[in-house]
Amino acid sequence: MVSLEGMVGCYGKATTPLAPNGYVRVEGELWWTSSTGPNIDEGDEIVIVDVKRLTLFVAPLPNNRDIIVKGGEFSGSKGFRSN
Repeated sequence: MVSLEGMVGCYGKATTPLAPNGYVRVEGELWWTSSTGPNIDEGDEIVIVDVKRLTLFVAPLPNNRDIIVKGGEFSGSKGFRSN
């Protein structure tokens, strides 16, 4: 099991539409989440950018995984862990 703070940067998949709230599956577990940007469709890949209490804050995962999250923003450099 990963600590909640350790989940930042992990990938997952939306199991419901996120408009902006819904559920994602990360490392085999369902989590309540909120999108930090645009709505996310069911089945889209996401990346966790923040965790507050038991809510994950996520962003859509761009096609190019050669990125890192900094304060909820994407910038060029490797840094994500894959699940």
